[in-house]
Amino acid sequence: MSLPGRGEALGILRDAGCSRGVVRHCVNVAGLAARIGGELVDAGFDVDLALVEAGALLHDLGRSVTHGIGHGAVG
Repeated sequence: MSLPGRGEALGILRDAGCSRGVVRHCVNVAGLAARIGGELVDAGFDVDLALVEAGALLHDLGRSVTHGIGHGAVG
């Protein structure tokens, strides 16, 4: 499986039509997820930090279509 890097993930969000606010939120979530993932790695857990970053950046992709509760299913 090929994961998008940070730049590609941000491009996906922008190309899908996500607002700046949604993109900023996703970047903030990715930062927090990276810190948590790093702490888990430091504690001896096997964490795929690239997967964590990609998932965190793209978790609100569905917001390009709807801001309703269904955005998770759409994305």
